[in-house]
Amino acid sequence: RSGGNSLRGSAYEFFGDRALNAERTIDERAGLETTPYRNNQFGATLGGPISKEHNFFFVSYDGLRRSTTTPADQDQNLLLARTDHAFAGQHLMLRYMNQQYDGEVLDSASAPSLLRNRSIAGSLESGIGGWLVNDARMQVARNRDETAAQANLYGPYEFVTDRMQFGDALSWIAGGHSFKAGADVLRDRNSGQFSIDSLFPVSMNADLTQYGAFFEDAWRATAALSIDLGLRYDAQDFEKAMPLNLNNWAPRVGMAYAPGERKSVFRAAYGLFYGSTPTVIAALHSFPFPTTIDPTFNAARVHQASAGWEVEKYRAGSLGIDYLFARGERLPRAVDVNIGRAFVPLPTRVVSFQSTGESIYNGVTLHARARVLQQLFYTIAYTLSRSDETPQQPIGMVFGDAGARRTLAIDGATLQTRYPGNNDQHQQLVISAMYDTSLLAVDKHGLSKRLLKDWEYGLVSRWHTGNPYSAYVNGDINGDFNAFNDLAPGTTWNQYRLPHQASLDPRIARRFHVGSTGQWSLIWEAFNLTNRPNYTAVNNIQSTGLAPTVLVPNPQFGQRTRQLNGRVMQLAARIAF
Repeated sequence: RSGGNSLRGSAYEFFGDRALNAERTIDERAGLETTPYRNNQFGATLGGPISKEHNFFFVSYDGLRRSTTTPADQDQNLLLARTDHAFAGQHLMLRYMNQQYDGEVLDSASAPSLLRNRSIAGSLESGIGGWLVNDARMQVARNRDETAAQANLYGPYEFVTDRMQFGDALSWIAGGHSFKAGADVLRDRNSGQFSIDSLFPVSMNADLTQYGAFFEDAWRATAALSIDLGLRYDAQDFEKAMPLNLNNWAPRVGMAYAPGERKSVFRAAYGLFYGSTPTVIAALHSFPFPTTIDPTFNAARVHQASAGWEVEKYRAGSLGIDYLFARGERLPRAVDVNIGRAFVPLPTRVVSFQSTGESIYNGVTLHARARVLQQLFYTIAYTLSRSDETPQQPIGMVFGDAGARRTLAIDGATLQTRYPGNNDQHQQLVISAMYDTSLLAVDKHGLSKRLLKDWEYGLVSRWHTGNPYSAYVNGDINGDFNAFNDLAPGTTWNQYRLPHQASLDPRIARRFHVGSTGQWSLIWEAFNLTNRPNYTAVNNIQSTGLAPTVLVPNPQFGQRTRQLNGRVMQLAARIAF
């Protein structure tokens, strides 16, 4: 956002407390009380002119104070300041951002993390010769991430990233064509250290320079047909820490056709997209850990194609169908290459970072959108899809108890076979609606008018089938010196599924007008109103391996161990002027 010629501002407070929440089923069965919880999210914005028509300012602050059952509260302060300046056909923007977060994060489950993000950015938009527009951008940023000494996964750690980024783009119009071309350079300087089991510190350095360039042409071929053409180039240079690939050319094409009275439109597109290689891969390529990077490692890429048709009905809504295809290639994954009869005669595993993963996604979405008398708005979207992929685990730390399962220790045939993907959800249904009572109160008078007007009712309902998971053995039965990542014999990757999930999230707001421009609102909203138990994890240890051929079944296999929040309600107040 930016400021304008009028002084405008807002302030808000969202409040949640254990007294407004329901007990989770998983806690109730364990005889636990309602999870301790208190949440305060608050903030304010202010924007206006420094000098009218030419110079403007905008500042915002967002604060979070959250107390939970974890050992550390979650506190955040986010400050944003921005100025805009218009002069001689040019527009200059300057922005400062400062984020401070103290609290628990996923990778330091028993210790608070300290996150500090600061950045300064600017852009200058200039008209050249009456037909060219140049947009120059820059950014300088520092990210600092550290945990305390009691972290139990792979901490304590301290990571620092210093970033500089520069970019420039030119835009111009010629006939029915709108052209745009540009380039950018991003440079990250990473430093830090971490300790495994607090035995010794390990330095991490993974400097990165990333280059990008693009060209696009938005062509209005006819009154009914528009065509978009584009080409992008990307390259990542890890300064000899990883193989350098200079062949990342990514073409894109799209079209939209709306014949006749434009009551219907057909869209289709294809694009090739390259992913950024996680910096942690290059950082872990160092002594004393036995890690390697495949000399043929390449950046991940995705072929994506889509087609859709939408038709308007009675100017009040539309019906449509969309198809999406995505094929992922060269996906990064960590593979243990020291299985069984180890070629490294030491009690350890050898992790090889490879770009050998593949994935395929096919999905069809049916959707309807409608508005009724400018009062009721609703959308319905149903997706039927399938996502298959070769065995994948999140790229990250591959040491310590939690990281060990991220290393794949399976045979070559299994590595190349596609199974249900980690995020495979065959069916999804989303329904959202909003109702405003303003028109209902138009012909009312007196008290009834005041009681009926300015109410907003909202509702979002979500449902989807469960994600897949694999069954494991608690023990090292394949001789790779890793007791956490062996699949249970007789099972396949992601053979089992979690239960489906559903939630009903309503919202009620009442607006009150103050003067000619002021307005304040009172808000009530709930998440998972029906308190449905939505489970996100189960005990996936099928058996314990006392020896490669001696397995003891685990009677708790499949028992649900993690659950999303039950019913959570919060109250809010917001004022704007």
